[in-house]
Amino acid sequence: MEAECHTHIRKTVGEFSAYLPQRSDHGGCAHGYGKTTAVNWYLAECTRTETLKVIRISVYSDNLAIFWRSVQDAFARAGFVFLRDYICPE
Repeated sequence: MEAECHTHIRKTVGEFSAYLPQRSDHGGCAHGYGKTTAVNWYLAECTRTETLKVIRISVYSDNLAIFWRSVQDAFARAGFVFLRDYICPE
């Protein structure tokens, strides 16, 4: 299974600043093994050294239109409304 990477973009420069590899199957860990806690800790550490906007999207459906709407909503909550101008990719 391919690894999935979360990319954090520096607001001031617009360049990639960090990657947090995370397997899409959560590495085989069941509930209660601290995956969310680890991600929250990592993001908190990143925000201590630079100003970041963190955008998190939970995927509960394999419906692309629902996912795209979740992406647009998440970016809009963070102040980035430009994705509202784009239709759902096919």
